[in-house]
Amino acid sequence: LENAQLYSAVQRELADRVKAEEETNRRNADLAKLNLVIQRLTRLVSAEEIFNIISYSTQDLMQTNNLLIATFDEKEAIIEFPVCLVDGVKVPVPGRLASDGFIETVLWEQRPQLLKSALPTTFANQQWDHPRGIPSSLLAVPMVVGDRSVGVISVLDYEKESAFDEVQSGLLSTIAGQAGTALENTKLFQEISQALETIENRERFQSNVTNAVAQLSQKGSRSISFLLESIAKAAKCERVSYL
Repeated sequence: LENAQLYSAVQRELADRVKAEEETNRRNADLAKLNLVIQRLTRLVSAEEIFNIISYSTQDLMQTNNLLIATFDEKEAIIEFPVCLVDGVKVPVPGRLASDGFIETVLWEQRPQLLKSALPTTFANQQWDHPRGIPSSLLAVPMVVGDRSVGVISVLDYEKESAFDEVQSGLLSTIAGQAGTALENTKLFQEISQALETIENRERFQSNVTNAVAQLSQKGSRSISFLLESIAKAAKCERVSYL
């Protein structure tokens, strides 16, 4: 009897060790994937590329194919949904004004929402945006830059409760933080590029017009061709007519 009890205890200990080792290996693999995601998000890429990175990495790390990414324009109070996956298929979701939905709860509170059960009760009086409806379990984390919420990443499971845990919440929060920064950097780069282009256009226009006026003053009507050519260059057009 004692030998049987000892054998049983040894077997349980071995099973626990194997389980712990498997969990450690899984977490190490997840951290390696997360590190790769962070490296990709630190590059200056387009917003569309950022959303693709978030989508693919989140599906892989969270083991789900139901996903909703929301962005928030604080100035216009508009929520957009650049990515919505329903069972792995991308589905368009129209943007809307911010109101009293679950997305707004995550935006305003600026903390992860890990909901493992009783979701129909939780969302009884809130707007729901995912086309498939209320899931069995949910993890949603905000994308925060400084003190501003710029979006939300939500993963959903429609098959079982308690599909997500605190470890996954930490992983997704890290992705959301990097994604928010990446989106802001891309937006800033676009604004700077547009401003520089505007300055360049203005300087080119002024330079060409100044040269044309100088030629016109010196040579009169003989410089009409040069004047028209200078105006065309300033306006970036192929043809200028003089009647």
